[in-house]
Amino acid sequence: MPAVINDGYCPADGYGNIPHACCHLWAPRYSGGLYVTTVILTEVMSNNASAVILSPIALSLAASMGVSPRPFLVAITFAESTSFATPIGYQTNTIVYAPGGYHFLITLV
Repeated sequence: MPAVINDGYCPADGYGNIPHACCHLWAPRYSGGLYVTTVILTEVMSNNASAVILSPIALSLAASMGVSPRPFLVAITFAESTSFATPIGYQTNTIVYAPGGYHFLITLV
């Protein structure tokens, strides 16, 4: 968090809080970070479990920034729905992965 506070864009008050006027600069970055984190967690556990783990984090992050939590929760919702995109994300994808001769990079294209 110190890099966010001391980068010159958002001067912090004496308590380390980011002013509300600067939160619009960092909200998309935090939302993107939640998206990537959810995608990674969804690949190793169920999508419901990753949503349960990351939703309180998104709510507290939005509350600390003083912004609406809806964009953060929408990012988590969309990210947890992308587990089907890789061969290890869903059971039927894993079943046809080896017999079909697929490579992991094919699913990313």
